[in-house]
Amino acid sequence: MSDVRNERYTLYEIVKYQADFDERHGWLWKINNEEDFINALQYLSIALSGEVGEFCNLVKKLVREFRSSGKIKPDMINKLKEELVDVFIYVIKGASQLFNMDIGEEYFKKMSINEVKFRRYEKND
Repeated sequence: MSDVRNERYTLYEIVKYQADFDERHGWLWKINNEEDFINALQYLSIALSGEVGEFCNLVKKLVREFRSSGKIKPDMINKLKEELVDVFIYVIKGASQLFNMDIGEEYFKKMSINEVKFRRYEKND
């Protein structure tokens, strides 16, 4: 899937596209043993931390600019979106290539736990 279309994708298509992209660039994580797992887990942790750090640094700059000028620059919003997508890329890689999990299915399992856990905070309007 080398053409990037402007339409909605399923999570499955995103995972497949990421794996194809990684395969073409030699970045697909193939976990054959515990050492492969540990190495990929370490890389994932560092990469996620880096991308979240970049996002947070932009938030710091946006807040500072807003407090100074009272305005939010549109290019800052675009940069935040880009960093958020970088985080998403590593979440997809970790879920699919490292943990071999269906992140959509796991999301709904976790949300069903959260529905119970946070029920007392629901708004009753």
